[in-house]
This record gives sequence, C-alpha cells and structure tokens, in this order.
Amino acid sequence: MVTSKFRTLFLARKAFGFFVMFFLCCVVLSYNDEYLLIFILLLTVSIAITLIKLRNIYKLIIFENGITKISFLSDKKEFIDFSEIESVSLNRIDGLQTRAGYISEGYYESTVLLKSHKEVLISPDWFENYRDLIVTLSENLTNYKNKY
Repeated sequence: MVTSKFRTLFLARKAFGFFVMFFLCCVVLSYNDEYLLIFILLLTVSIAITLIKLRNIYKLIIFENGITKISFLSDKKEFIDFSEIESVSLNRIDGLQTRAGYISEGYYESTVLLKSHKEVLISPDWFENYRDLIVTLSENLTNYKNKY
C-alpha cells in the first residue's frame, strides 16, 4: 500500500490566485470606499475559483487490488478496482521556454484511463512520491492481471 503525498508548492500554487485577488481587492478598497461592492464581488469570485480548483484535487492510496481516490475538500472516497482500468498512459509535459532557452526540462505524468471514460491523473507536479506511486501501481496492476 502506498499513500500519495502532496507537494507543498502544489497546494500553495492552487491558493495563490485567491491571495493575489484578495490583495488587489484590499488595495482598491483602501483608495476609495465606493468600491465596496466591487471588493465583495471580486472576493466572492476568487473564493469560488479557489474552491473549484481545490475540488478537483485528490489523494491516492494504491492497494493490491485497486486505487482509492479521496477528494481533498470533502474526504469523499471512491474505490477503483484494477478490473475497471483500461490503460495507463505516460504523457510528456514540456518545460518552460524563453528566448534564452529552456527554464525547465519538463516532466512525465501518468494518466489512468478507466473503462467508464474517466481519467485519474498521477503527476510529479502534484505528488512528491510520484515514482513510488507509479512503481506500486505498475507492479500491483501486473500482478492483478496475471491472477485474472
């Protein structure tokens, strides 16, 4: 059994937009009290966007017979049996490039495609123990397919 561990910077990056919007709202409000309605509107929009971003984040636990996907906000658990997995694909994410060259080389992320046409993303951008997750998933999926 392997449990995913979030990268600290990943969660910080997801909440960064909210704090930038909050800061801008405070700056606008400090200059003129007439903008209180705009402040409340922008704050509400930034909270909604942040909640939507956080709703799409999940934790993974890989067992011998399947994967448990746990929602970050609601703790809702969804078990995915290995028999429901159609394939696992490896995708290359290109690095950032400027005129001077590449800032980062990029990375690979894995997508678990399910028979129900849903996808589960396993990315080193999200999880600091990405390699452990993929190795365990590969081994357990191979063992499961050999049994059945």
